[in-house]
Amino acid sequence: ADYYRGVLSPKELKVSFCGCSTNNNIRGEVLSVFENYDYFNSINRNMWGGDDRKDTADRDSYTIGPSDKNKREFVENMEDSLYSLVVRGKSNATYRFVESFMMGKIPLLIETDYMLPFGDIIPYETNMVIVPYGEDYDKALREFHNSHTEEELYNIQLENRSIWEKYFRADSAYYNVKSLLSRRML
Repeated sequence: ADYYRGVLSPKELKVSFCGCSTNNNIRGEVLSVFENYDYFNSINRNMWGGDDRKDTADRDSYTIGPSDKNKREFVENMEDSLYSLVVRGKSNATYRFVESFMMGKIPLLIETDYMLPFGDIIPYETNMVIVPYGEDYDKALREFHNSHTEEELYNIQLENRSIWEKYFRADSAYYNVKSLLSRRML
């Protein structure tokens, strides 16, 4: 689903995270570092989707998805921040990467040696903060933040939303993957 409501964030250093910290040691370590920063706006869940439904005795949140309340909290958490912390989950990937673009936010990606989709087309180096795992996350974020005006940060947010529409929305992603595969087959 597309949760974007057109909310752009001003130049306030604020990083969102809503999710489970216990499903991966790397994620847990990174979140424990960010908890020391006053700009970190987090909601920690005990499982993916933060399933708080009472009717799920024998089903998990992967089967039924997060509750409406948890979806709303996720969206509000991300809308309230300029940056979105993106750090791997159980696998070397995270939904939050694409969700950050969908919401028009600036991803703060903790890089753990994975390939970014459409990496030869999308200007990731200018539209997000990429920090290798174990580096000084705060320093890298502040350098990026302080090197941009409020207008530039608004424009990055708008461009990131456009990137989601062009490359990651379901119909666009299908078309782009099909196009890439066709070119590689030639």
